[in-house]
Amino acid sequence: MGRRWIAVILMILIGALVTYFILVLLGIAGSDALLGLLGVLIGGALVEASRYFAAEADLRNQLRLAALEKRLEAHQAAYTLWRRLMANFGQGQKTSDVVMECQDWWDRNCIYLDAEAREAFLRAFHAASDHDAYVAAHADKTLLMDTMQTAVGAGDLILKGVALPSIGEIESKPIWPGRKSPDA
Repeated sequence: MGRRWIAVILMILIGALVTYFILVLLGIAGSDALLGLLGVLIGGALVEASRYFAAEADLRNQLRLAALEKRLEAHQAAYTLWRRLMANFGQGQKTSDVVMECQDWWDRNCIYLDAEAREAFLRAFHAASDHDAYVAAHADKTLLMDTMQTAVGAGDLILKGVALPSIGEIESKPIWPGRKSPDA
């Protein structure tokens, strides 16, 4: 529908300009009424084009805002699951249960994560699963360290995927002034 409107508006503009130039060549273009009509046609076409582009831009912005809200929710959920995965990392059945939860969530929500967060989250829960298998098989410590680093590194990439602008200076202040944690 949108391209059809653009085509109609362009045809009106081109038709008006061609008509005007023909009338100029024939020497009839001096008529004020004719020039007024051409002005109305051109002005109407420009107004319609302006309305169309403004409406299209508004629709795009509404879709972006809706997608942004869903993307924020998905990154928050992925981060929460990642934290649960880290809390249960290397704990056998507990790890397997969280890995299954991550897989189920992944199947329903992965398209809402940005590309880096999507890849990192997927690799994190696969690494957690692999880690337990490597421990059971008495694998080389390098493999164990690699799976741990892969899983741990996902958190920063999930956070980075949201990339929210700072609201203000207060965000940079520590939650517990003078301490690194509430237990310190």
